Amino acid sequence: MSGDGGTPGEPGEDGDAVGAAASGGASGAATASATDTNAMGEADATASADAEIAGAGANLADYPPSDGGAGSLGTVASATGEGAAAEAGAIGGEGGAAYGAGATAGDSAGVRNAATKATAVSTTSAEASAHLEAQGGQAGIGRDGANGGKADSISLDDQASASSAGGEAAVTQIAIGGEGGDAFGGGDASAAGSATSKLDITDSSSSTVLSTAEAIGGAGGSVDTGKASAGGSGTATNVTTAKVGNVDAEAIATGQTGGGEDDSASAAGAKGGGGMASVTATTDAATAYADGTAQTAGENGGIGAGSGLSGGAGGTAGPTTASVSGVGGMIAAE
Repeated sequence: MSGDGGTPGEPGEDGDAVGAAASGGASGAATASATDTNAMGEADATASADAEIAGAGANLADYPPSDGGAGSLGTVASATGEGAAAEAGAIGGEGGAAYGAGATAGDSAGVRNAATKATAVSTTSAEASAHLEAQGGQAGIGRDGANGGKADSISLDDQASASSAGGEAAVTQIAIGGEGGDAFGGGDASAAGSATSKLDITDSSSSTVLSTAEAIGGAGGSVDTGKASAGGSGTATNVTTAKVGNVDAEAIATGQTGGGEDDSASAAGAKGGGGMASVTATTDAATAYADGTAQTAGENGGIGAGSGLSGGAGGTAGPTTASVSGVGGMIAAE
């Protein structure tokens, strides 16, 4: 068995700003992995990785405008045993700050999709659960007229899985977009990250399958006098089929708040993000139940301040689709 691991990446060095625009260094990659295999008892594995902030650009008045850096990371957790639980969490690196008109802060990083997974397998009728959450980093802040950095989007596609030999299997997969970079001193904020979470599960052994695909957009960047950015959108899709048992599937999508004024009397708010969700729940077992729920929510627009400047429009709670089918048991779609 190997336990929790992973050391956050170290910040990059400030860029050399003599004679040319400088760029901050990129943050180091943070990687964590945990594996627990226990044929005779419970298995439990947790892995988390969080990249450090990227190196900021030079910020002294004697230096030219400077750009920030960006970061990255990956993580994986797996558990196999008599009852198994796997939990994995990953947060992308933050973009470095930038200083001076004409400069742009560093973009944030997302996660390495191929290495961002949670897998749980119970070899008995005990419960198996897998929980995966991945979030884009915070984009860099623009100061003294520099623009904010762009946030990375997160897309997870069947990267959490769980199964049990006759017991309950629970799968939760959550994607969260990064927050757009704020800007102060006249610069503009940059885009927030969107989020997409997709599950496509076919289970042939568990008595009950509980599955949730959730997506949450990143918040828009705020400003004091420049242009704020809109909130990120969320899209969740969940298709779960239980061959021998019950199924309860959810798809939840939420937009995020639009950017707005930040300690200012002269900035307009930006539009909030919206969401789209779709769920399909199917059981092939004669007396098993099937339940499918799809939920969406749009978030608030950003706050505006100043004469003639308005707040942002609220995000749209986009379409939801729920489809449920069974053989002879109770079915419900919401």
